[in-house]
Amino acid sequence: MWYYQDKMIQAGREWRDSKGVKHPRTWANWSEDRKKSMGMVFKAEESKPVFDQRFYKALDVARPLVDTPVVDEENNQVMDQDGKPMIEQGLKTKALDRVKSQAADLLAPTDWYVTRYAEMGYDSETGTVSEVAPIPDEVKAFRKAVREASGTIEAAINAATTHAQFMDLYKVPVGADGEPTGPAPIEAWPIP
Repeated sequence: MWYYQDKMIQAGREWRDSKGVKHPRTWANWSEDRKKSMGMVFKAEESKPVFDQRFYKALDVARPLVDTPVVDEENNQVMDQDGKPMIEQGLKTKALDRVKSQAADLLAPTDWYVTRYAEMGYDSETGTVSEVAPIPDEVKAFRKAVREASGTIEAAINAATTHAQFMDLYKVPVGADGEPTGPAPIEAWPIP
């Protein structure tokens, strides 16, 4: 950013110097030498530290991996309106809940096959199983793949004991050319 007498000068805007001379909005096109001759000074913008809010509350303040009691400034357990101890869900709990929800969302469009098979195949009066349209093999295979993927992802989440291990679950693998080679481990779902 360019400054004149400690005041930032915005590109694309006119400005006046201490003598009252009005400079055009095209001043940003001037050479660096000309800007300096006018008394302007370049100051690099201070970079603000960046942190991933999914894993950190603030810079160097990691979110807990496991569920933790909420405490006040004096380290006393905080209670909710019903008098129950408040708990901050850990990253692992939130991730496990999300995986279960994703699995349910992936299975939901084919649940009707299973329901139809279960409801139409059993006669409660006679206690017999009748012939019904079977569940297609590709539907069975997909549902099995979703359940297996869910189990694999959940096991990986549970196995993470450090923030670094947990965050690695969200990293997309890349090849030598820098191109993705597959989904992040936490997103390794079968495609319907």
